[in-house]
Amino acid sequence: MAFSSISSFQSTMIRSGPPTLGTLWSNKLASLGNIQMMFNSLNISNDGNYMLIINSNYSPVYLTTNGGTSWTTISGIQNIYVTTMSASGQYMYAASTNASPTFFYSSNFGVTWSSYSLTSIVGSSNASFSTICSSSTGQYVVACIYNKSVYLSQNFGLTFTNIGSNVGSGTNPWNMATISPDGTKIAVTNDIANSSTCTYYTTNNGTSWSAIGPSISTSNIIPTINITNSGLMLFSTFASSVIYITRNSGGTWTSNSSLSTVITTQGMSADGQIMCIGSYGANYIWYSKDAGITWNAALSLGHNSLQCQSISVSNNGKYMAIICVENNTTWAIEVSW
Repeated sequence: MAFSSISSFQSTMIRSGPPTLGTLWSNKLASLGNIQMMFNSLNISNDGNYMLIINSNYSPVYLTTNGGTSWTTISGIQNIYVTTMSASGQYMYAASTNASPTFFYSSNFGVTWSSYSLTSIVGSSNASFSTICSSSTGQYVVACIYNKSVYLSQNFGLTFTNIGSNVGSGTNPWNMATISPDGTKIAVTNDIANSSTCTYYTTNNGTSWSAIGPSISTSNIIPTINITNSGLMLFSTFASSVIYITRNSGGTWTSNSSLSTVITTQGMSADGQIMCIGSYGANYIWYSKDAGITWNAALSLGHNSLQCQSISVSNNGKYMAIICVENNTTWAIEVSW
């Protein structure tokens, strides 16, 4: 099935980040009005021009190609829960939350889209995506389907294979996945609150997996993870106050609980130099420009009582974008560059 983007609205982002990264921010949602957005729906390209977001009702999906100056709605895409894109924005992907596992893809910067059902490889029409992510080029795409398995595409989303049969034991509610920029490393997490075996890691497209930790308490669930080509990983769990970093593919982990925050989301550049943590309250954004060695609070965003819902850091580390909501009523997409 193929369709095109229509309907526009009126309403911007170097290595180690520019000096203003994390301090200079601008709201890019003004032209769309005060729409509510899905908490995991934000993506931003290397040049800051391309962003994807999803309405909180799972549709429509909004696309900007000029850094938020104007937005378009993508017609024909419904019931979307997660999105991702390549570093350039040329390849874009979206996946459904309804009973039929449907995958959507574009190879021309979101101008036209196609879709197909993954029912045949999932083995059921009653399945929903929990996450999708892609390598920098967009060639490799990883998808988690809740209570099913982990799936990998090596041809820009045209076909998927099941790579999760050797992950852990039994059926797990795979919640989050990450893939390295070059597509050679994949890590997945589940939301079973039962200690250190919530994260698994493969370097051979799922032929074998290793449990890599870190060890967490049973009260910390819904883990999130990002990974670089070298195996540096940033790990956190929702509503906790601790971040974990490994610089050797999970061999050893260091923890940091000094941010004094309640974590909601995270993001990282392709080389791991730029890290960003989202949370509740006054200091609701923390960022690092040195791979997590030191951290700074973003204090001058012009909002109060905010909750950070989603973070996207561009692959090249030039841009940080966040979805935030003030007092549960006023929504914004803040971009820093």
